[in-house]
Amino acid sequence: MTQGVDILSKLMPIENSEKEAEFYFFDTAGHPLYKSIVGEVYKDTHFVMLFYDTTNKTSFQSLQGIYDEIKKANGGKDIPGVVVGTKIDLKAAREVEFSDGSDFAKKNKLAFSEVAAARNMDIEQPFKILLEKLISSKW
Repeated sequence: MTQGVDILSKLMPIENSEKEAEFYFFDTAGHPLYKSIVGEVYKDTHFVMLFYDTTNKTSFQSLQGIYDEIKKANGGKDIPGVVVGTKIDLKAAREVEFSDGSDFAKKNKLAFSEVAAARNMDIEQPFKILLEKLISSKW
């Protein structure tokens, strides 16, 4: 579990190129206790990757508030990115349906993906989506 803000990075090779893109992720865990420090972390955000636990409806319900805070810290503009549902391998414990995540992503003009990190299922897909957004953007 994230305590405070974890900073992670990921290198992704760019197809048909010898270059790599390096992404930095600030994992704030969305916990209200850390609200006072995340405003600075959210400034100058170029892309977002919003995660929620498909076995925990509360984690999903907090996404809109988190995304709104990120937008507010960036002058109210939409921030491109991807919404990621996790733990899809725990089908019996699922509380958030695929359609819920997909609808949220569409409403906020974000891409959508689901993963199961424990089983190594589709974990590269959200990163590939972000890389495509980076390449296709004018940023």
